[in-house]
Amino acid sequence: MDRDAVDRQRRQRPWDYEVTLPGFRYHLSNVLARIGLSQLERIDEFIVNRRAYCRQYQGLLAGVDGIHTPPSDYEEVSPFIYWIRVEDGRRAALIDHLRERGIETGIHFMPAHCYSLYRNCPRGQLPVTERVCSEVLTLPLHSFMREGDVEYVCEAIADFFM
Repeated sequence: MDRDAVDRQRRQRPWDYEVTLPGFRYHLSNVLARIGLSQLERIDEFIVNRRAYCRQYQGLLAGVDGIHTPPSDYEEVSPFIYWIRVEDGRRAALIDHLRERGIETGIHFMPAHCYSLYRNCPRGQLPVTERVCSEVLTLPLHSFMREGDVEYVCEAIADFFM
């Protein structure tokens, strides 16, 4: 829409607007809103829990040659993902290795210039961006993971690089 909701309501004809691009409606039902509010009541607990998992990943992966872990102590962040960088073009092979062991991974960072909307925009060369984005891999992270899950993931990663 070419006008926001507040602007539309101020006008005598709030229905007079133009739709310029496809869009989405993000309204929650009352039930989903209540679930969201109940989760917000526990946000501090979730943050502490995820920070602990990230620190555990950091400690267990610290000595694994072939990967880089985030340079963070997790004091000032509320992590929603945990990522590593996989060196030497081995990310795809590591993904397969982990999948064979029942470990799902993700790739959450893609350079904007790779998307069709931005592909033809003027830009310079981005070799560091492209290299780093080809290395980044997200590992399982959610609140209240089962005991031993982080160790299992880290052992599988260490096995891959041995």
